[in-house]
Amino acid sequence: VITDGRADYLVQTMESLRKNLKCDFGRQFIIDDSGDQEYARWLTQTFEGMVIVHHSERRGLAGAVKHAWELAIRAGAQYVWHAEDDMLYTTPVDVADLERIMESQPQLAQLVVGRNAWSPEEQAAGGIFAEADEYADRDGWLEHTQLFSFNPCLISVAAIQSALSGDADFLERGVTDTLLQHGFTFGFYGARNDLPRVEHIGHVRSGGYRW
Repeated sequence: VITDGRADYLVQTMESLRKNLKCDFGRQFIIDDSGDQEYARWLTQTFEGMVIVHHSERRGLAGAVKHAWELAIRAGAQYVWHAEDDMLYTTPVDVADLERIMESQPQLAQLVVGRNAWSPEEQAAGGIFAEADEYADRDGWLEHTQLFSFNPCLISVAAIQSALSGDADFLERGVTDTLLQHGFTFGFYGARNDLPRVEHIGHVRSGGYRW
């Protein structure tokens, strides 16, 4: 879970994640990119049992994501559940089912769980698939090559290793370009018309945060 100092959002996210995300996790990390000592102390006191990694200075989204994935590799992960601090899990998600799909489809870098429409384009399209024709219906997921997403998702360690091998920036577009070069595709879990499983609540970022 990556956080940048938004305690209210993080508390809601963690409560919903623990309630609805069905998974036997190995190690659980919180990456604290706030650069704030008081927030760091609060995290340590509030989330006992999790490995909390504090950045003394903000690295921005790309730096925080890259560091999180590097730590997951060092911890020996086979898959990584990637989460940010402003997503509510609104319905149960069985991670074992996502893993089953990805085991059978090694070209999939990730399976993302659907969220509510956010951008004007998504809202106009009536959902997150603004470019509907670019998503191919599969048995239990939609496959595409549009954009790797930092929304809640399961990521294969092979994809993470490939992403870390590139020299592009570590934002969504840069990760996308690197993974496409390695032959990966991307997926959304479930069917095209499924109701969202997560809700984006992050209307405000912390002051000074760098994308």
